[in-house]
Amino acid sequence: MGNIEGASRINSVERIDLRTDTASNQITLRVADVLDMAGSNWANLNTLDTLGAGGWQNVGAGTSFSASGVKYHQVAIDGTSVDRVNTSGWTLQTTGTVMDANAVVYDVYLAASNAPAMMLVQHDIVRFSVP
Repeated sequence: MGNIEGASRINSVERIDLRTDTASNQITLRVADVLDMAGSNWANLNTLDTLGAGGWQNVGAGTSFSASGVKYHQVAIDGTSVDRVNTSGWTLQTTGTVMDANAVVYDVYLAASNAPAMMLVQHDIVRFSVP
């Protein structure tokens, strides 16, 4: 829902938790939604095995996202294996995963349009794409 300026009335949303019940939940976030509602680089991702802002770190093969790089609007989505995230408009980064301060592992998605938007999706969540 937009306001007079065209931006949404919702802002400063950096984390969405689908785990709060036992039902299967589904979410679709467009790149424009993340650009509009989420802050930039709240989860600074430093090099492998070193903590960035908020306790986030690269794991596995590591990613190339750091505080000195592109300023991404970021949103993290938490959930379980019964929850679903629509990844249409997003590209999975295959260079590694990231982990938060609670040791929860997330896959990294960037905007397919190269907009400065990042979606961190908990590894257990089911992904689907609608053309």
